[in-house]
Amino acid sequence: MKRIKIERITQPDKTSVYTRNHYYNVFLNFGKTFYFKNEVKAKRFIAETNRFYNSTLHEYNYIYAQLLIEYRNLWFYVDDRFTNVMQLNITNVERSFNMVINKCKYYENGNPLTFQYLININNSLRDIALSLRNVNFEKDYYHDLQRIDIFINQLSGAYKKLDSWGNNFDGIILDVK
Repeated sequence: MKRIKIERITQPDKTSVYTRNHYYNVFLNFGKTFYFKNEVKAKRFIAETNRFYNSTLHEYNYIYAQLLIEYRNLWFYVDDRFTNVMQLNITNVERSFNMVINKCKYYENGNPLTFQYLININNSLRDIALSLRNVNFEKDYYHDLQRIDIFINQLSGAYKKLDSWGNNFDGIILDVK
């Protein structure tokens, strides 16, 4: 089964003049590095992060499948320009899904790449949903519009959870200089 599996934990460097380098650290995203006193807590954080990332990926996959159904239902009513924009967004989502699985395994800096590709998937799905919402609004399909709004709200919630992931995890050392 396809899954995200980040593994990168930086070992402490006791000879460093910087206090933060004396701890194990996990670099998830630019500006988001988490520090731990021992390796067990760092590995537990990685395991929880992998579970969270995979859960988020499954949520995105479900939303993506539902948005494709919505798009195909509207396909007869939209012009070629709209179809081209949708195909570009669909291609971006497909590429990001593949990259999030592949890049986290084979690259040393797979942790931040994984996060970035999850954000890219969210942004592309949101673009698709907003485009579908506009078509439904223009055509006065209010029932379908409400269904699209649910997906937009799910994507907004998923983005917030992704952005704040790890902030309240037990064992993280805060305020490391």
